[in-house]
Amino acid sequence: MRRQTGNVPIKLKVGYGVDLDDNVSPNWSAKSGPAGSSAGYGSDIVYEGTTGLGADGLEFNQDAALEKRSADYATCAEETGYSSDSISVGDLENDLRAGKKICVRTSENRYGLITLVSVSTSQLVVSATVWDPQFASQ
Repeated sequence: MRRQTGNVPIKLKVGYGVDLDDNVSPNWSAKSGPAGSSAGYGSDIVYEGTTGLGADGLEFNQDAALEKRSADYATCAEETGYSSDSISVGDLENDLRAGKKICVRTSENRYGLITLVSVSTSQLVVSATVWDPQFASQ
């Protein structure tokens, strides 16, 4: 394991994201800006809330997959249903009620597991676990 939130969850206001690859910054290198953009450069996940500007929900720099079972490194590494689509606020709220987790691929080729703690149109709270790669990538 590279890093995990433990009992201090990540709280993302609308327009903010974090770098799941970061293992130095106490706030996971939180910054404003869309995932993959120059403003949000390095953010692996960004919460867009419902801004009325089109996209809403959780955006990913790379991609992600919702998990229906308990998840760990092996689950995220073996997952084949990854998608680069964002997850809307409504879907996040439904997944929270169902207790689902989200496997995420980071910009530095790691796997992370995001667990939803709470969702509102203004803030997303998640816990996170990130693993260093156990297998060489091609």
